[in-house]
Amino acid sequence: MEYFWSASSYAAAYLPSAATIVSTVAELNVPGGQATLIAAGAVGGTIVGAVAIPATLSVIGFGAGGIVAGSVAAAAQSAIYGATTCGIFSALTSAGAAGIGGLATAAAAAGGAAVGAAAVGGGAAVINQISS
Repeated sequence: MEYFWSASSYAAAYLPSAATIVSTVAELNVPGGQATLIAAGAVGGTIVGAVAIPATLSVIGFGAGGIVAGSVAAAAQSAIYGATTCGIFSALTSAGAAGIGGLATAAAAAGGAAVGAAAVGGGAAVINQISS
């Protein structure tokens, strides 16, 4: 199994490079300053998207050894499922123990890039409109 935190080549294997993001944004034909902001938002969003899911799973108690005692996940398991779990809780437990995998990480990174670029680009457009 591939583990998110221990794979040194993980980002290179699954995430687009900053150069790829910048060249893609350059093709959008937006003013230079806005293009730089959009690219920065996309790069930042890619990093946040790729790190957010595994980090969140870990923080709420879906650990490599299973459910962490005293965590939010443990409380939810106790209150909702008891001794047996199924469905989404089991999927989250598995993802916490084995990692979310390359495809899910790539999807999270792509989503983060899109949100980051849209947020920063939209903000820049609003500021330009207000200042005009």
